Amino acid sequence: GGAAEAEAADGSRVFATVALTLCDPSRDGLRKEGRVSVTFGRAPLCSARASAGGGAALADDELEAGRQLERALVGTGAVDVESLCECPGRAAWRVDVRCAVLDDGGAALDCAAAAAAAALLATRVPQVTVDEEGGEVTVHSPEDKEPRALTLHHLPVCATFAVLPVDPSHSNSGGGIPAQAGGKAGAAGVSVDEMLLLDPSVEEEAAAAAGGATITVFVTKHGELCGLRQAGELGVPRDLVSRCVRIASARAGELSDAIREAAEEHAKAEVKRRVRRAADEVGEPQEPFVVGRTGAAQAV
Repeated sequence: GGAAEAEAADGSRVFATVALTLCDPSRDGLRKEGRVSVTFGRAPLCSARASAGGGAALADDELEAGRQLERALVGTGAVDVESLCECPGRAAWRVDVRCAVLDDGGAALDCAAAAAAAALLATRVPQVTVDEEGGEVTVHSPEDKEPRALTLHHLPVCATFAVLPVDPSHSNSGGGIPAQAGGKAGAAGVSVDEMLLLDPSVEEEAAAAAGGATITVFVTKHGELCGLRQAGELGVPRDLVSRCVRIASARAGELSDAIREAAEEHAKAEVKRRVRRAADEVGEPQEPFVVGRTGAAQAV
């Protein structure tokens, strides 16, 4: 498997791991495909909300976040599930991606998407041999046969926006982007001005949940839309949603390249480590690496 840690400027930190299990694909109703699942969870002390328990609302939020990330990775073909099949109807890899939020400074799903992508890039799949006569499946060790990288067609990048209703008579002192001059009709039919916030803090996310809206956008580095979700009480006009997609697309290329560069540096370091590793150290797990906004990689 693979592992990676992503850190965002707002203080969010997510650790993602990838576990591989060779399974019978027919049990999942599949024949020539593997399976990818994603889970998302917050550590108990990652934020004040998590420390207080959060209740069912927090659990539902975590479940939905995992589903969004899974749809972005699988539903859009980011992970080539057919390449996970080693023998049709007999053996295929199940890929389990687990994202753990260690620190939640806001927009944790954005950070989780980066960590998950980096962990998948760091994952190496063992070589498998299937006996044509007896059907016996042999999984080779890295020392026996060089493992292969996962086949990834693109990396979904996530951008979270908070839309907050504000009093038009108040000045914009919060640093947000005025979403719409002149106001729009909200969910209750009230004319409001909206404040659009990219990478909202935990407090801003709470305010959006209480009376605003949250927009989550998944895009590729080429601006292709991989996923979109709007939640909250405030009715958001279509042109504002389109603006969120454009903003997300504008920064997706830089972040996607940073993730790939960090993964490449980690892969080179891993090869050197394996070359130097003594015989009694065979079988050590890969070291996770950190992905920051600058794309710098370091073992942790």
